[in-house]
Amino acid sequence: MASWILPALKAVLPHVKTIYDTAAQQVAKLDAAKQLFVEHRYGDAIANLQPLLQADPANKNIQRMITDAHFNMGAAALQEERLPDAIQQFDEVLRVDANDELARRSRELAVRYTGQPKDLLYKIYVKYLPQRQAS
Repeated sequence: MASWILPALKAVLPHVKTIYDTAAQQVAKLDAAKQLFVEHRYGDAIANLQPLLQADPANKNIQRMITDAHFNMGAAALQEERLPDAIQQFDEVLRVDANDELARRSRELAVRYTGQPKDLLYKIYVKYLPQRQAS
């Protein structure tokens, strides 16, 4: 693009600056949430994403990131044998996506092993339960 076009567009469309600034803020919040995923700080990622979802409730990408954060928190709770916490997190996933089979199976495992000794099946399942990545 010719270097003279960008200044000309800015001069012609000053009202676009507020739209651009809002979009830039949202992108920065999404980038921050993605970094929190990398750091395994899923609760903080959810806290960053909730206001974005409230501002744009139809945004499936933000909703997916929130449900993936809940899934990862459930997986971590399974690994730490905090089964009530795992059940709660998987319930959050299933509330949004009732067809999430891995969340359903993981929840069922947590229910089954609540109050029970953790055998080899539990340990293998938990060891190979994949974490979800921010998209």
